[in-house]
Amino acid sequence: METTILSSSGFTIDNFYFESFDISKGEYLSIDFYTSHHDFKLEEKLLEVLSGKKKMNGVRVNSKINPVVAPIAKPGPAFLSNKTSFQYLLENGTFLKEEIFSLLKKMNIEPNVNIYRLGANERRLLALEAAISLSKNIIISTSGIDYNGIDEVRRVIQRICDDGAVLEISFATSRGREYLIDGARYKRIAVKEL
Repeated sequence: METTILSSSGFTIDNFYFESFDISKGEYLSIDFYTSHHDFKLEEKLLEVLSGKKKMNGVRVNSKINPVVAPIAKPGPAFLSNKTSFQYLLENGTFLKEEIFSLLKKMNIEPNVNIYRLGANERRLLALEAAISLSKNIIISTSGIDYNGIDEVRRVIQRICDDGAVLEISFATSRGREYLIDGARYKRIAVKEL
């Protein structure tokens, strides 16, 4: 049985070279950028390649892997929408209604709260729970994770690593990344700017 979730013989996106790597069940791989700023467009392209949504020579996705994309609070109609935390989990995960109520209670989030009124950590946790309900293999960017919610994010990620694999996209500007994982399951690659 194939245990490798994703493998790469090396590839390039924009001006960045990603060296060869593989990740198997039970492992955590950090893809580290050492740039002075967070490049959201590059991150979006990388998420598409690593999740298998965009095919690229040198990258082989053997098992479903979900990117964790938290809803972003932007001024305008989306921010003023009535989308609740309950609706978000119902639409983006594979939960029964009772499971959603239980999960939100455990997270200390009201079911009827507007999702865009939640903090960045809470939105990331909701996105993380929705993603792992679809697949135990995830890709998560550590941008926006701060020290206030890092313990809960770490607990969920460690739970995922027991049954699946985690790929982390880490920019030098990310805070709290060093608190997410530890131990022998951790691997890292440095991205080289060309």
